[in-house]
Amino acid sequence: MVDDAETRVTSLNVSAFSSDTTLVPNANIALGGSGANRTIQVTPALLRAGTAAITIYVSDGALTASSSFDVSVGAGNTPPTIEVVPDFVVDSYAGVTSEPLVIADKESRPEDLTLTAASFNQTVLPTANIAFSGSGSNRVMSLTPVPGKTGDVTVSLAVSDGRAVSRRSLMVRIRGTKAPNAKMTLRKQGE
Repeated sequence: MVDDAETRVTSLNVSAFSSDTTLVPNANIALGGSGANRTIQVTPALLRAGTAAITIYVSDGALTASSSFDVSVGAGNTPPTIEVVPDFVVDSYAGVTSEPLVIADKESRPEDLTLTAASFNQTVLPTANIAFSGSGSNRVMSLTPVPGKTGDVTVSLAVSDGRAVSRRSLMVRIRGTKAPNAKMTLRKQGE
C-alpha cells in the first residue's frame, strides 16, 4: 500500500531494484496494481540460489521513501546418486560378501544420506541379511546368503537425502558348492 498526504496516490511513482541482479534481475521485478494498492512480483533467474534484497521506492516527485525485503531462493533438490557394482556371483557357503558402493548428492553431505535395500528372493537372500557400513561417499554393502540356497536374487538399493530417492537394482547370482568340511561316505559295491 502506498500513500502520501499531499499527492494523489495515482500520481505516486513506484520502482523496485534488486541488490543481486544475477539472482533477481531488475527486469524480473514486475510492479502492478493501481492507486494505493500496488503489487510486486519477483521472479528469480533460472538455476540460481541465494538471497537478494528487493528495495521498493515511492516518490511524489520531490521526496522518496523506501522499504526493503529479502527474497531467498533455494537451489532446488536433485536426487542423490548411487554407483553400484555390476551383477556378480557369490557362493552360498562363503559367508559374508562385501561390495563397494559410492553415494553422492549435490545438496547434502554424504554422511546425511540414507541407504536401504530390499531382496526379491527372501529364501536365498533375506533383506535382513543385507547390511551397510562405511562412511561418507564410500560405503560397503554386505550380503549373507542362506547357506545351501542358490538362485538369482534381484537386490534393489535406494539412497535418500530426505527429500528425493534414487533407486538402482543389481542381480546377485548365488551358486552352491559343497559346504565346508562336508563329509563324503563311500560304499563298496554290493553293500
